[in-house]
Amino acid sequence: MEGYIRLWRSLADSPVWTCSTANQKVVLITILLHARWDSIRWDVLGKEFTIGPGEMFTSIRKLADMAGVTQRVVRTALDRFESVNFLTRKVTHQGMLISVVNWGKYQGVYGSGDTPSDTKKTRRGHTHDTPKPKKDTTIRKKVPQEGKEGKKVIPPISPFDDFCGNNEELKEALQGWMEMRKKLKKPLTERALKLNLGKLHQMTGGYQPAMLDIVNQSTMNGWLAFYPLKKAEQAVDVDPFAGAKDFYESILRGRRTDG
Repeated sequence: MEGYIRLWRSLADSPVWTCSTANQKVVLITILLHARWDSIRWDVLGKEFTIGPGEMFTSIRKLADMAGVTQRVVRTALDRFESVNFLTRKVTHQGMLISVVNWGKYQGVYGSGDTPSDTKKTRRGHTHDTPKPKKDTTIRKKVPQEGKEGKKVIPPISPFDDFCGNNEELKEALQGWMEMRKKLKKPLTERALKLNLGKLHQMTGGYQPAMLDIVNQSTMNGWLAFYPLKKAEQAVDVDPFAGAKDFYESILRGRRTDG
């Protein structure tokens, strides 16, 4: 990662800093370091998505790994930062979009005036005037909208990151099972997905090779849920020449009796 961010000294007098624990401060700086400076666009599953300046798309687990703290610390920190209006977040089963309030103002993107998202809570933590920035040449692209409500489109990431860890084969199998359900016109809701993953973990005790076999079994059979593996029928060894042997042995026994 290249470039730099502006870290104003006024942050030291802000409640978001002074009232945070050491670990929460680490989370705060990590968010600032990984927030986008400019817009980024890419194609995911045939759809174009945009992450704007001051935003980052992540998950609790990834943010905890980047900051070097526990997931519990991250959840507590995000709750606190949102309560003092340092950031906003939008959570879906695909991930979490974090938006730093007034990112553009305090990074010198929008100018010295207040942005529409500026609030009294934020101004209390930043008492010094913002220096007049250089002329902004950043090209801003309109964020795609979805439906009549105008909701911001969230780029999909794997909903199985926390469940599968680094097991890409299990992630791929679960994704294939979800696609199978969609083709059967039985798509999963967020709650249904959590229930099915919980059942899968309970059946296997978290043993991933067993989970992989169960997921593949459901996909191959077109099942909408997960079930224990079918026990393979025990093969019975059958000698195809057993009847012929008995026949010839009976003839030989007859000859011995006659002779």
